[in-house]
Amino acid sequence: LSVASNNLDEVFVYYYQNADLVLNGETIVSFKSDNEANSKLGIIRLKGNGDLIEIRDMGYERSQSMIIRGNLDFDEKNNCIVYGVFQYKVKLSPTDSITNEGYAMSVDSYMAKIDTEGKVIWKKHFGGSHTQRIYKLVVAEDNSIYFSGGYDTECFVSNGITVTQKTEGTRTYGESIFHGHIYPDGEIDYIYFQNKPKNAYTLGYHYRDWE
Repeated sequence: LSVASNNLDEVFVYYYQNADLVLNGETIVSFKSDNEANSKLGIIRLKGNGDLIEIRDMGYERSQSMIIRGNLDFDEKNNCIVYGVFQYKVKLSPTDSITNEGYAMSVDSYMAKIDTEGKVIWKKHFGGSHTQRIYKLVVAEDNSIYFSGGYDTECFVSNGITVTQKTEGTRTYGESIFHGHIYPDGEIDYIYFQNKPKNAYTLGYHYRDWE
């Protein structure tokens, strides 16, 4: 689970499940697997006193691994920032999703900003030939986002089908890292890719370090 609260006295829980989801003894989300997907993702929205407001369906995934666990945070305008990894497709709203149109078993990453009504403001797809993962995200005081992660072999960042940055290399043992900054409107300020072929590690920082 990933849990975060906003300024409206609400609590959001980003979950994944492979059985019925029960709240206070009542099934609030039933589960049925199939051959294509065996884990279900969603966001539970609660009042500050614990009363259920809504459940947002985030679709199914093929993996039961903990790596599929989604993450969420909030900016000062109560927009929800969601990020995580996915295989094949991640659903962000009833009308918005990101699809891995290449190797279906590859693990790609996503990041999206969703407003208080559940509408997607912008979305980003981090992909490549093997595995990419966002490890750390910090929302700054101006509502921009700093983030870092790891990748193997190559990584690109796209909005829809437009590739904005890309780096390529040879297959190595361990992870290289990337870190970057996105403005509140979704425009990418920068993304740095750093090749570190022999040791697996990631980069963590607080946004104040960059002031």
